[in-house]
Amino acid sequence: MAALKRRYSTGLTFLNSRLDGGIPSGKLLTLTAPAGSQSELLLYHLATSQPMLYISTTNPAEAELRAAIEGTAIQSPFDLDFMHATPRELLENSDQYLERIRPESFVVIDSVDGLERTGYDQFLSFVNGLKNHLRETDSVGVFHALDTEPMPESRRLTLKRTDYVWRLEQLVNSREINNRLLVTKARGGRALTEPIPLVISDHVRVDTSRRIA
Repeated sequence: MAALKRRYSTGLTFLNSRLDGGIPSGKLLTLTAPAGSQSELLLYHLATSQPMLYISTTNPAEAELRAAIEGTAIQSPFDLDFMHATPRELLENSDQYLERIRPESFVVIDSVDGLERTGYDQFLSFVNGLKNHLRETDSVGVFHALDTEPMPESRRLTLKRTDYVWRLEQLVNSREINNRLLVTKARGGRALTEPIPLVISDHVRVDTSRRIA
């Protein structure tokens, strides 16, 4: 019988309870979210439980990221290793970046959109290489994927090759903003049959005031 994989906390108690304790080591998660949402807070919560390698494809300033985290109500300190890479650099020199993944950690790529707009074969090779590194280090990978139009050419490949898919939906009207999280895929685990209503401000919590169907 195969050994049970260690699960890493999401940093959110209500989500851990629904995911049998968290995310199994060696898995790759994709978080899809509206570009104008506070979806980064879900990434910051992950960093409260394990060391994190944060690779930004859009922001070269580490100080800006740390200031954004410090401006939240999420508990710190964070064991955070920051790197910046353009999509081309990340694909062409992937080992240079992936070798920085520490054992039993999270690695976040924020965002994955630029990589998804490169050649299919090159992106697939990168995803497969990343998954190998995750298994070797007992780590968890996270793609932050923004809902943009047109959809990146390889978004379907991303969703196919990743093990967990979280989808943040945001419903906006003139009186309120409602957020809900859907766990639509959990390879080797349990997908959720209902969305989780969230309040996202300077941290993330369950919205107990209503039930969003």
